[in-house]
Amino acid sequence: MKYLFVILLSTLLAAAPIDEIESILKDIKNLRVQYTTCKESLNEKQDYKIMLEKVLLKNASLQSKIDFLKKETNNNKQYEKEMKELRNILKTKEKAIIYLNNRIIKLKTTEIKAPVLCKDENIFPQLVMKEKEEKINFTPSTFRLLTSVDVYDSINGSKVTQWKKNRSFTSNMKTQNWIKITGYFMNKKWQASQEELWIKKENTVKK
Repeated sequence: MKYLFVILLSTLLAAAPIDEIESILKDIKNLRVQYTTCKESLNEKQDYKIMLEKVLLKNASLQSKIDFLKKETNNNKQYEKEMKELRNILKTKEKAIIYLNNRIIKLKTTEIKAPVLCKDENIFPQLVMKEKEEKINFTPSTFRLLTSVDVYDSINGSKVTQWKKNRSFTSNMKTQNWIKITGYFMNKKWQASQEELWIKKENTVKK
């Protein structure tokens, strides 16, 4: 570029007057200033471009951090919601425990009062009059037990003992539901009953 200016300057000096030469030199000077300005401007633009790229990279990094923080914030909100629900459940359970403990204490300390009966109230159930069964005599016979039975001291009386299944006995008296034991076998020997004994007829069979 400098060689071009020198050649141009030599040519003009040889062919042009002094005024024109001064004008040309002025123009050249202006061109140099403009060139320097343009060069500086280009350099400045290049610097701005580099700065812009750095800023964009930094912004991208910051945006990533912002997105991450937003996600964590949403997660924290969800966690806070779940924790709030759990706290409410815990409070409900605590109230239920307190209520149950109070009920237990109350039940332990409450005295059980005996019911007060009215003067006219009968504490005993009404006795049902049992029908008197007719006793029937028959020819003495031997019977066998079909199952283990209770032996009573009278018809509808008190239990005195129990006989096992298949035991044999003799009788000559019965009612509609009962049969009297007049004798029984001990070691295969018959002996008369020394006391009044009765069993239910439905558990016996005649041999």
